[in-house]
Amino acid sequence: MKKMLLILITAIGFGIIANAQDVILKQDSSEIKATNTNKVFRFGIRAGMNFTNMSGYDGLSKMIFGFQSGVVTDFSLPKNFSLQAGLLVAQQGYKIKGTYMQQKSTRRITLYYLQLPINAQYKINFKRVSLFFQTGPYFGYCFLGTARDSDDDITLPIRMGYGERDELKTFDFGLGLGVGVRFMDFKWEWVIISGFTICVLLI
Repeated sequence: MKKMLLILITAIGFGIIANAQDVILKQDSSEIKATNTNKVFRFGIRAGMNFTNMSGYDGLSKMIFGFQSGVVTDFSLPKNFSLQAGLLVAQQGYKIKGTYMQQKSTRRITLYYLQLPINAQYKINFKRVSLFFQTGPYFGYCFLGTARDSDDDITLPIRMGYGERDELKTFDFGLGLGVGVRFMDFKWEWVIISGFTICVLLI
C-alpha cells in the first residue's frame, strides 16, 4: 500500500543577489540615464546545507546532511514585500534502522531533487542591512534516488515512477518558512537565510 510521509528539512543558505543595472534610454537622438532605484528585478545564486529526516518510522529514522544550490530571482513589491522564485538542485534523505537480508543494519536513503520554491518575503530595512521573513510552497522532481546499507559497499538505485513496483513517486511538494539577513553593498546583496520546510513525499 502506498503511503504519504513527511520529510522535515532544516536548511542554512548563503546567496549573492545582483541589483538591476542602470538603464540608458534614447529619445530624439539624446540619451537619458534612468537609474533603477527601486531595483524591481534582481537575480542571483544560492548555495547551502540541508539537514533532513523522515517521519512515519516510529522514531527509527535519523537525520542526514545534504546540500542545495541554484539560481534565484527577486521581484520587489510595494510596502517592503517581494516575491522570490528559484531553481535549485537539492540533496535530501534519511537513515533508517531495520533488518535487511536477515541482518540488522542501517540503510541510508539519498534523494536528489530539482526544486522550484516560490516565496513571499517581507523586509525590515536598517540602512544597508535588512531583516526578512519568508514563506511559500515549493515543488520538487526527484531525478535520482539511492539506497545503501551500513554493512556493505553496494549502492542500489531506487525505482521511481507511478507503477505498482515503483518505490518512490517522482514529484513532491512542501511548505517552507524562513528568516534571513541581507547585507547590501552597492550592486550586490549578500544573503544569509535559515529555514524549515515540511515536505510531502509519496511512496
